Amino acid sequence: MIEPQTSPAPSSRVTSPRGPRSIRGRWRARRPAERPRAYGRRAGKLLALVLVLCGGATPKLHAQGGGFDDWERKPLVDWLTVGAVTSSSAAIKLHVRGDAREVRVAASLHPDLRDPVLSSATVADDETDDGLSTVLLTGLQPNSRYYLATLADGKIDTARRGRLRTFPDGPGSYRIVASGDVSPTGVENAVFPVIRDLDPMLFLTVGDILDRTLIVGSIEEARQHWRLLRRSETFGALVRDVPWAHMWDDHDYGVNDGDRTFKHRWASRLTYLETVPHYPLALPAGPGENAISQAFSIGRVRFVLTDLRSDRDPKTRQDGETKSMLGKEQRLWFEQELRSAAPAHALVVWVSSVPWTADPLEDADHWGGYHHERQALATLIRDIGVPVVSISGDAHTVAIDDGRHTGYASGGGGGIPAIQTGALAAVGKSKEHLGPFSHGRQPNRSDERGHSMGDGQFVTMDVTDFGGSRLCLQVQGWRVEGPTGRLMPLRQGGTGYTGPPLRWGRCWDAATVPGVREHRIALPFALDG
Repeated sequence: MIEPQTSPAPSSRVTSPRGPRSIRGRWRARRPAERPRAYGRRAGKLLALVLVLCGGATPKLHAQGGGFDDWERKPLVDWLTVGAVTSSSAAIKLHVRGDAREVRVAASLHPDLRDPVLSSATVADDETDDGLSTVLLTGLQPNSRYYLATLADGKIDTARRGRLRTFPDGPGSYRIVASGDVSPTGVENAVFPVIRDLDPMLFLTVGDILDRTLIVGSIEEARQHWRLLRRSETFGALVRDVPWAHMWDDHDYGVNDGDRTFKHRWASRLTYLETVPHYPLALPAGPGENAISQAFSIGRVRFVLTDLRSDRDPKTRQDGETKSMLGKEQRLWFEQELRSAAPAHALVVWVSSVPWTADPLEDADHWGGYHHERQALATLIRDIGVPVVSISGDAHTVAIDDGRHTGYASGGGGGIPAIQTGALAAVGKSKEHLGPFSHGRQPNRSDERGHSMGDGQFVTMDVTDFGGSRLCLQVQGWRVEGPTGRLMPLRQGGTGYTGPPLRWGRCWDAATVPGVREHRIALPFALDG
């Protein structure tokens, strides 16, 4: 269980999901400059030996004192983010300072980087992909912590490193953090280091991580917004240390309430692909204009990320059987994902960037404005019987409905739990036309002038799966207070501090995985009862 925070010191406010911070945990949280010099020497010598054996350039040590030259103590990398993680692989997006000709990443099971796995080499080029390189790590062990370091022309960056945990190969228990919505002034919000200290297996953003409107529609204009995010120290540190998966909504798509008629969508798509580490796209590649929908599995949970902007019909079109938020090809793919989820998966977590829970409403940007398609999807979910939980952004609020208000299927039923994940760093919105929500809602707080109080909100999603006949999910809403930086569990009453917890959980029957004995495994966190 995550404990509420009372200490005024930001670095000590968060209790790790593994319990109170150990000495090792405190050491790992130090700034790079505070890490022991011996750590850098060991890492440098070990990687130097590996590179020599592999035929690469050898990093040089400082002649006096055995430390590194300035270029080794100072960060060589100004952007490194981890994503597309599986049980045996990961993708790294990074931007290296200077004119490096060859870039690779080393991954080790040990903090001192001994016995590393090396990625294949790539070339950094500022003329293409905004100077970003993509490297792939393969041959990793499942459900394991890896420590990462970048090598540029044989030089080792020990100042700005990363880490990841690979997914389990089969049933497993884990935590993810989900949220979205960041204003231009919120890129250094205190919520990001808090999430980093929680050390989830995945950081899942469900839309509007950028707040932009593309006017010219050039690649350069689209890149400028991503560079703002890349310059953030707090967000950058989070996505270096926690694998990141992202689906856009209208503001990072490029225009408010955007749809398939947005003429600059090609620029948005190309800059997404060059900046965000992502899973293989579901639809065939086209001239830069196809949806960026994707799916992946963590244990017996299937995560399906639908792109609700690229192929949607305009919201002003009259609702009916032909009006679609998904588009024809993506809808066929999504329906196939639902039908094929069982028996390998006990649960589908569906990322719907806009709210699912809303009454039918003409010209609405959420699912209430596309009720006929929502009804068809709810009917399919009811009829095939696959457990589905939707998680959404856009509303700048944390809210939970357990499915009692989402029975949109033809003839009734088909209700699925629907989670609103909050805003990471944006002004709260009431949006009373959404809901109702069985477990309440708490928007990000605003002051009397309607300005954001700096709160950061998110949900934790704890999956408990021991490989037997049950899989459980617990969802809890959280707030990092803007004025104090404290991490507080959200409650259903008042402004979030009274009444029952804004929390929900459920267990589902699941077919026992063949060849896997039911057993208890060590959890990296504590579950509430």
